[in-house]
Amino acid sequence: MAYQVILYETRTVSGNANPVAIPGVVDGTYHTIFHVGSINLRANF
Repeated sequence: MAYQVILYETRTVSGNANPVAIPGVVDGTYHTIFHVGSINLRANF
């Protein structure tokens, strides 16, 4: 059994010029966390 957490530091984006083709705002604060887990089962007969 294994478990791992990957934490990235908080990123803040401000003053980003948006292209006309992609509406919406990409400015803001982004938090990224990855959770990875695995379980290995083996049966011998």
